[in-house]
Amino acid sequence: MYFRFVKYKLPQIFSTYFTKNSMFRTYNTRTKEGLRIDFIRSSPGQRCIKYKGSVLWNLLPDELRNVESTKSFRNKLKQFCIDSSVNV
Repeated sequence: MYFRFVKYKLPQIFSTYFTKNSMFRTYNTRTKEGLRIDFIRSSPGQRCIKYKGSVLWNLLPDELRNVESTKSFRNKLKQFCIDSSVNV
């Protein structure tokens, strides 16, 4: 079965799944607009989407994180991955 993404229509459980650092910090820092990464000790816990998704999202450049449309984001993400793998 194919599910189509509809903006702002995710299940309720995801409403607090990811939080920005700006919700916890009132002062300006370099990571203020990034996602908060909770401290997780276990290796299986560090592979969960809540942790790994936040880490990967914070690694993306700002111009990629600020893209509005999903189609444009997908295309730019593919190009970013290709460019990153060539430079490594």
